[in-house]
Amino acid sequence: MERLKLLLTIMLFFSLLSVGIYFYVREGEIERQHNFEMVQQNYDYAKGIITKISAYKGHSIQIKYSINNIEYTYKGGYDNNHQGLGLGDTIKIKYPIDSPQFIISELDNNYKSF
Repeated sequence: MERLKLLLTIMLFFSLLSVGIYFYVREGEIERQHNFEMVQQNYDYAKGIITKISAYKGHSIQIKYSINNIEYTYKGGYDNNHQGLGLGDTIKIKYPIDSPQFIISELDNNYKSF
């Protein structure tokens, strides 16, 4: 009986962990899709500086950019880095004119789709 309780507890733990990871990943996908839709409506180009980039345990990037003399920092993910961009490199971005805090970078698959 104790063995069955232990087995059920372990299964419940891993099930809850899996559900948590699923929703965490899903939230990131929803945020990236929202950024893409915002940029797609009415966008302009700019350049930013990569202040942090990591390919370890997922692709994460931090980009600092300035629009109309206001500095923004983007923290998010990226799809691929075929150019081999690294810390301190310049990166091209697209941003919605109405909301420059939402961007997509040239490292996103959707960058060239419109």
